[in-house]
Amino acid sequence: ANIALIFGLPALALIGAYRLKAESERK
Repeated sequence: ANIALIFGLPALALIGAYRLKAESERK
């Protein structure tokens, strides 16, 4: 398996969720 893929996709998901959370709390 591709290590970058295994760790990269969950990382992007967490970052995306965190950014959405930050945007919602900013308003």
